[in-house]
Amino acid sequence: MLSPVIFFNFVMGFIGALQEFDRVYILKNNDGPVGPADSLLSPVFFTYSITGSHSLEWEYASALAWVIFGVILMLTLIQFKLSPLWVHYEAEP
Repeated sequence: MLSPVIFFNFVMGFIGALQEFDRVYILKNNDGPVGPADSLLSPVFFTYSITGSHSLEWEYASALAWVIFGVILMLTLIQFKLSPLWVHYEAEP
């Protein structure tokens, strides 16, 4: 009875992990890397950083946002496709 709830939390947590921004923004130094050798750099924070006051590459940032959307959509659809293997609903025939 808990597998649908676990599946929902898994999908939402996965999407939230790929969209991580605020903790990375708080941990960043003024002009330094994000963590040791940019190890904490997330795709969304990278998109934000290239539209900053230094480069203003709006076209590249927009294209990268669409790529992030496509990756999240593709991985979410894969999760939904594989969900019948381990998610069991009570009202199934």
